[in-house]
Amino acid sequence: MNSIEATASHNSGGSSWTFEEEPVLSGDVLMPVQFYPDTSATPCQRLLAAILEDAIRCFQKNCGAKGIRRRIIFHEAKLWLFERRDSGFTSCLSVCETLGIDVIQLRRYLRKWKLNQNAGLAAPPVGRLRLVSPDRQITQPQARVSRLARGRKPSGGMRI
Repeated sequence: MNSIEATASHNSGGSSWTFEEEPVLSGDVLMPVQFYPDTSATPCQRLLAAILEDAIRCFQKNCGAKGIRRRIIFHEAKLWLFERRDSGFTSCLSVCETLGIDVIQLRRYLRKWKLNQNAGLAAPPVGRLRLVSPDRQITQPQARVSRLARGRKPSGGMRI
């Protein structure tokens, strides 16, 4: 890539100056992808985020559970989330460090959430996903309904 250079000089009545400009365009062009940090997560980061998200969900969903199975799930999530020593790549400390999450702040939030849950100050539970809106009903196909309404047996299938 060619560069443009400019040189200027001035000499008048005893004072002189010279101006030389650096090349305006150089061979190295900075692209936006080089300037801005990469915000996309790697597959490993997405996996670690899913592990952390599942542990938090198990902790919150099974807090105060009555059934033995749900209490075991809560206890395992609590042990993993609040483990004090780094016991490997998938420990809570390692996962949070890899994702750039402050593990101390996360644990503080979870303790506060549990205290509020036990005191009855928790947010209302999240509703279940509905596949059909409440104002609509699932109905049988029209052809089958008309046959059943006329007293006929549905066609197809085995006859005994």
